[in-house]
Amino acid sequence: LLVVAGQSVNLKDGGTGWLRRYAPSLWGAGLVEGSLDAARKRSVLSLIGSVTRIGDRRWLTDLECMLRAEDRLLQLEAVRALGYSVPDSIVTSDADHAASVLGRRFVVKPLTIGYYNTDDGPRAVYASVVEEGELHKLDFADAPFVAQELIVARAHLRVVTVHGQVWVASIQAEGRPLDWREQPSAHTSWEVDADEEVAAAAIDVAKSFQIGYSSQDWIRDESGRLVFLDLNPGGQWMFLPDMITKAVTAAIASFMVTGRS
Repeated sequence: LLVVAGQSVNLKDGGTGWLRRYAPSLWGAGLVEGSLDAARKRSVLSLIGSVTRIGDRRWLTDLECMLRAEDRLLQLEAVRALGYSVPDSIVTSDADHAASVLGRRFVVKPLTIGYYNTDDGPRAVYASVVEEGELHKLDFADAPFVAQELIVARAHLRVVTVHGQVWVASIQAEGRPLDWREQPSAHTSWEVDADEEVAAAAIDVAKSFQIGYSSQDWIRDESGRLVFLDLNPGGQWMFLPDMITKAVTAAIASFMVTGRS
């Protein structure tokens, strides 16, 4: 029996739930490992895991499936195995090694959620291009990251899935940075797209990871080829066109109320 603020839920009563994220972004930032506060945080996370595993509740995405789907290297391997294009990728501490595999200009992106705290507040780490002259100015051994071939995008595609339902939005890449999130105007420039190829591909990927919800990033390159970049099993959708945000929200709410999306 789970009791929170005087309200109780019997985890054996069936019902539904959605654990969108294991913990909020930057939750526990600044904690000293081995401290009492760190032990408290670990206890809370352990309880959250237990709540999702105990009883007969149906989750939009099971915890284990969610954690597996967050693995960016596994995403690339799984999507390639499904027959879809992904960027050539490498993890290395040697800049010359990366350049020998990917060329003298390539992309770097974080292996995990790219947020950290500074004195000025939280900062995001965006995917960025490494130019040839920068190779030996960066410490490639400081932390593991993904280095990928540079694929010039014609259009960015954000695809949201809720079980077997799918919605596609797009923005043109011209005039935008490599990582569109860096440009504030990009967040309000998405349009509904009827790209059936990427819709079918996104459903395949979501099914392969057994996730009930996904927010996926794909691109069309200059030749029109469809390329997978990454997915987030708890990613954002409210910045997309109103028709999509309402439909996605309704599908999630339907699952929470009836067990069906």
